[in-house]
Amino acid sequence: NFGGEYTALKWFCEYFLATEEQRATMIKDPFVNAFFHFFGDDNYATLKEYLERKYHLKKLGDENTVYAHRREGFLEDFILFNNPAREDWEKSSQIIDALGVKPGQMIADIGSGPGYYAVKFSKLTGPSGRVFAIELNSYHNFFLRTYCKLNQIGNVEVVQGELDNIGLKQNSVDLAFSCSLYHIIYTTYAEREKNNFVMSIRNALKDKGRLVLIDNTPIDDDTLPYHGPCIDKNLIVGQLWYYGFRLVTTHQFIPQRYILVFEKIRDWKPGAVTANEADKATLKGIGAPPGGKSFDIPIVSKESLVHIPNEGVPDTTQAGREAAVMFYKGLQTGNLDTLKAARRRYEELIPREKFGDEYTAFVWFCDYLLASPVEKQRMLQDKLVAGYFDLLGGNDFEVIKTYLKSRYRLEEKEDGALVLKKDQIKEIEALKELSNQQASQPGADFKITSSLALAFLDKDSLTSTRTGDATEEQLFFWRDFILFNNPYRENWEQTSLILKALNLRPGQTVADVGSGPGYYSFKFSQKVGPEGRVFAVDTNRPHLDYIAQLRRDVGAENIQTVLSELNDIKLPENSVDHAFLCSLYNVVYTTSMEKVKDGFIASIRKALKPKGRLIIVDNAVVKKPDIPYHGPYIDKRLVVAQLAYYGFQLVEEHQFIPQRYVLIFEKSRMD
Repeated sequence: NFGGEYTALKWFCEYFLATEEQRATMIKDPFVNAFFHFFGDDNYATLKEYLERKYHLKKLGDENTVYAHRREGFLEDFILFNNPAREDWEKSSQIIDALGVKPGQMIADIGSGPGYYAVKFSKLTGPSGRVFAIELNSYHNFFLRTYCKLNQIGNVEVVQGELDNIGLKQNSVDLAFSCSLYHIIYTTYAEREKNNFVMSIRNALKDKGRLVLIDNTPIDDDTLPYHGPCIDKNLIVGQLWYYGFRLVTTHQFIPQRYILVFEKIRDWKPGAVTANEADKATLKGIGAPPGGKSFDIPIVSKESLVHIPNEGVPDTTQAGREAAVMFYKGLQTGNLDTLKAARRRYEELIPREKFGDEYTAFVWFCDYLLASPVEKQRMLQDKLVAGYFDLLGGNDFEVIKTYLKSRYRLEEKEDGALVLKKDQIKEIEALKELSNQQASQPGADFKITSSLALAFLDKDSLTSTRTGDATEEQLFFWRDFILFNNPYRENWEQTSLILKALNLRPGQTVADVGSGPGYYSFKFSQKVGPEGRVFAVDTNRPHLDYIAQLRRDVGAENIQTVLSELNDIKLPENSVDHAFLCSLYNVVYTTSMEKVKDGFIASIRKALKPKGRLIIVDNAVVKKPDIPYHGPYIDKRLVVAQLAYYGFQLVEEHQFIPQRYVLIFEKSRMD
């Protein structure tokens, strides 16, 4: 946990063990003093609370509330960012020296947190300069405003940031600075938010202004300790070239952390990167170890090579919430005109917002309610679909109505009218705040030299915080169930073509890894027949319980549920012919720590028979604006490159829709 909270906790231990004279010296600096009193006042009440929340030492009774998640995230950020021992591991003073900040300069500290760098910049710019501390989290902003007021710091202006806009005037700053933030921008921001966010930085910079980004690099050295989320700097350099930023200088004072200094490209226009420049901005030699296939990946593009939505930020749009109101009213009243209107609205939104997502499932329910009695009976002939309907639509659609109310923040008045909750705007702002709690010119040859991911996020930073009439656990299960077992999934995914490409045969054994509530498990069950076996493998017990119950009802006794762990699929050695992962590898690549990922893939490799196949179905990077977005994605070349290091050779690939690919690997020998 290099650079994490351990160094701050160690600092507290040293304080407790110090003499009174030594303690006075340790907290002599006003900023350190404020840090100490924040955690240490009232018999260390806040420090104890942090330990209780972080390490689950005590039940506080608010674990599933928005407040609890925001509070824990705030305390985590605070102890990390304002850590008095930060200089020891980060070499912050060397970073500051390298920037050459001068009196009178205007600086934007983007993602300023509780002000660690903002306060340092304020001393260097002096009374004639100004520091804009830009932060989404109002808790951090309150602390920094209070600190500046108490210490009479008049050149720091705290700015309540927005998700897609830093909120500064055009040509207003000499230096835009951001530390440990761009890995979040790259991997979790939707294209619209990312475009607007980066362009707002560009617009705020003066003509000769600089953009400085500090982030963590993947570490391919077992002797060096881990340090949090990371992103390979080449991905940033390539993406920012698209937005009109040229890399001019790099620094690296510790192995785990780099500093990139960019300047604005003058007379730049969107899409004006020339072919020659695009050729330069390529990650060359990305691929297999020596002797294997490699790829060149163009990175001069606004699209990230990997994307994981941040569940801490609401992904329900205003149009989606209005459609949810319509759909809920249709379920509640059975009014056919209301259901038709909801269906039309979803059909309009699917190409723009939720291709392959829950909107298509909502359309199925509308179609069911609009159908004749005979047609309804036909729609429920399939026992799996009937089970889907029973769980969500039983008891007058109780589950799906609760889901809609919780996910879309709806409330029902006494007269039966359904409206958006009064606190919705406030709640959305709170969730937005939570989202922030957490080389050479383009074209330098870049090679993957290990199994490391090029970008990595902590799973904790992606935790959902929606609450309402349902708990988070219920919403998690229902959302997966609605998405995965959607009766209209075939329509958008072309599931039957995927199954045909797998060429499963009777008697074979298949591991459905990350099975969810069993959409593919039940299809595999039919393909391998009574002599075959399907292992439904998942870390989520409710999913497996559902499969176990349904398999008896549909006669799929060849399915065996397996409760797995993040680093182990828990299957015997040489036990399966095929390991199947659908919409899972993007999560493994971006959110699993190296040790966890190594163990997870090793357990798959161990479970596969000598000629066993690993099948990856995941979402592609789609660059055409007329093709609708579909959820998290990862460039397939990154998957192929990484799996080569784990001893898997790509032997076959398919793509039946632009948003989704199928990669089939064989287990190769590993010397």
